[in-house]
Amino acid sequence: MTELPNGVPPGAKRAYTGKSKTVYTAEDDCDKVFMVFTDGFTGADGVENPGANQNIGTKEGLGHKNLSMTSYLYDKISEELGILSQIVEVDLENNLMIAKKARPFGKGLEFIARNKAWGSFLQRNSGYKQGDSTLDKKGWPFVEVSEKDDEKGDPFFSKQQHIDRGSITPKDWDACVWHTKIITDYLTSVFAEKGLDLIDIKIEFGKDRQGNIMLIDEISPGSLRALRDGKSASKDEIYEAIMGKPKSKSEAIMDNAAGKNGCGAVAPQKKPGQTGRCSGNDGK
Repeated sequence: MTELPNGVPPGAKRAYTGKSKTVYTAEDDCDKVFMVFTDGFTGADGVENPGANQNIGTKEGLGHKNLSMTSYLYDKISEELGILSQIVEVDLENNLMIAKKARPFGKGLEFIARNKAWGSFLQRNSGYKQGDSTLDKKGWPFVEVSEKDDEKGDPFFSKQQHIDRGSITPKDWDACVWHTKIITDYLTSVFAEKGLDLIDIKIEFGKDRQGNIMLIDEISPGSLRALRDGKSASKDEIYEAIMGKPKSKSEAIMDNAAGKNGCGAVAPQKKPGQTGRCSGNDGK
């Protein structure tokens, strides 16, 4: 019998292995999933690239950082904007998120908000130069939506195409796009306070058993791009700007036990009635 990671309940079964997480389900708790954040990172041709669909290596402590930042930001979004996340409980010692199971939209939709023209956007939209603003007249970011499909490179479709494909209803589309805009606008200000200029960010949503839309998956340095002093900020620079200098694992564990997240910031606390996060029928 395969040994389960610490924190995952006895008898749980592995339901999904992704690029940055392994998801487990327990028969006696069908409403939750147990998500272990791993140290894997993606890239292409030996070069790290968060937008790629293939794991090319590991970095010690990466899973811990991604979980810490996700927990911290989801808590701030919930407090400031009232948007629930999938998180039920976080165990930083074991890189474990206990999350409420959710149903994804279609195969899984990625809502990508862009403050500036960058990356693949430039290849698909002529007339823009790198760094050009993509904000509308009211100052909201441009949002486009891709379908999670590694083999096809996460293709983009229009609103009507996503609806016609049966991935999402018009009402849910409008809600998710609006959530994406206000989350991005809020995080842009949070990042600016830390000396970062947010370029773009990927956000995912799903529904709980009651049909409520909630944040799922993660928001970590690999989910976004930012500038610092006019230059592209590395993932480590983004993490340290938002979360502070990383501590040793023993220090982080002690801080977590004392009510801090181990990164110099107060740990998110579960609120009455707050649901957890999750990523669909596979629990991702």
